[in-house]
Amino acid sequence: MALIQRESGRLGPSVIIIGVDSQIGAALFERMSSQSNKKVFGTTRRKERTQKSDCVVHLDLGNPDSFIDKGFRFDHVVFCAGVTSIAGCESDVSLCRQINVEATSKIIQYFSDCGSQIIFLSTTAVFDGSQPFFHVNTSTNPINNYGKFKVDVENRFRNDPNVAILRLTKVLTTSTPFIRKWLDDLDRGVQITVFDDHFVSPIGLNDVLDKIELLVLRRASGIYHLGGATEVSYSDFATSFFADNPKALGLLKKERGANGSGPIHASLATHLPTAEPINYSESSIVFSDHEGQDLVKEIQKTIDKHFDQDESKYLRLPVEKYRNIIKSAQDHLNSQDYVRKICERCLKTIRSYIEEEKFFVQSNLYLRATRPTVRQDTESIGWHRETFYGPNMEKSVNLWTPIRGVSEQNTLRFIPNSQTIPESEIVIDQTNDPITSKGSVGHEVGFQYLPKGIVGKVDLRNSKPMRVPEFNTALFSGLLIHGSAQNFGNKIRFSVDFRILPFSAYDSETAKLFHFASKKPYFELY
Repeated sequence: MALIQRESGRLGPSVIIIGVDSQIGAALFERMSSQSNKKVFGTTRRKERTQKSDCVVHLDLGNPDSFIDKGFRFDHVVFCAGVTSIAGCESDVSLCRQINVEATSKIIQYFSDCGSQIIFLSTTAVFDGSQPFFHVNTSTNPINNYGKFKVDVENRFRNDPNVAILRLTKVLTTSTPFIRKWLDDLDRGVQITVFDDHFVSPIGLNDVLDKIELLVLRRASGIYHLGGATEVSYSDFATSFFADNPKALGLLKKERGANGSGPIHASLATHLPTAEPINYSESSIVFSDHEGQDLVKEIQKTIDKHFDQDESKYLRLPVEKYRNIIKSAQDHLNSQDYVRKICERCLKTIRSYIEEEKFFVQSNLYLRATRPTVRQDTESIGWHRETFYGPNMEKSVNLWTPIRGVSEQNTLRFIPNSQTIPESEIVIDQTNDPITSKGSVGHEVGFQYLPKGIVGKVDLRNSKPMRVPEFNTALFSGLLIHGSAQNFGNKIRFSVDFRILPFSAYDSETAKLFHFASKKPYFELY
């Protein structure tokens, strides 16, 4: 293992992820390992895994000295290991304290003494849950051993200039334990118990990875928070999650938490270093200022005529009913010709981007209205490029305009410089969508009945958020691989989009001739 030394001058910065068996550790190891500018290693408690990779070493937190004695050196250390079960920390206090406090602190201290930057992942459990959106400067007051152990480590290193503490709210994926349990209960047809006085503030795994990389990039120290923009009860979250599943909704049983002491909050006020700059030009992304707020505000008013109830109503609607409302608002927007109105505001940028005066516009604008906390596969469009869904689209340009509720956590994401990847090098799979059928309302609002998914040859782990300034439209190549992020905000995320095609690129023999939603020619001359 002599390879694992600080060699940043030759190989780029070296990083070790303590705990690549964890959900965050595994995803971070996979993402960072794909980056040529880093030398990445990980630790595992499973000895058999070390036989499969020279970049994974054994670490038993029951015996940290055996790891420390090897004398490893790294520029950055991300600590993801430990006992994460709240019940486990209550039932075996001595063992869990030894792992989560003593062994953890010994390893952090060792690497700090070596001059490494250490990122220690912490939790909302350092607070007592008495209020929503705890501030980074709020005094800690844990009510369980898991939180107490985290506070103990935090207090030992909070003033260490080599240590950054990142507190997280609940990271949600389909592998999240409580979601897995709900789905298992559904499969077995048994009651799904959900608390209406315990709250969750969900964040996405990609967002966590982005922020860890930001702390690495900034070589940050101190205490930071990453939380969702909203906080909902587990019962409300379950209702939204199963909105289109009557069987599941019938199995939900709302209960009060066992402590009976009132609501338990689990949200944080996000506090982070300045966001990492993104080089949009390498991905052929440009932003066009509308030079005024009136256009977006007009679109908002039109949308509000169709979304005229409290948003909580829409979170509970089955998918098909919700899509009907989107369709009604989308038709209204198209009747007011917002494709051409947006083009008018962006005309100078469009002509500069395509290097032509004349161009065709798509005859139908799509309204995207993604609900918070609802399953991504029913609300968002997966990774794709425009050539997946029609001929003559390799020269197309996307125009995407945020309207309301768009944030860095839920904005459109893209794979940097992916517009240069040859189509022949992308491995795709095509399957029938279980919810959207051909000719359905879902089809009319932009969901595919036979979607194509990228399954190989493209690294989807290094996606970036498209931070479009307010009252701007983003223009980017139809070849750029992009997709919507799950909405972890607290409001419905509204945006509109359509495509244009340079006049010289239009081929009447191969181009799409008919737009299913608009019932017009697919492209019309601007």
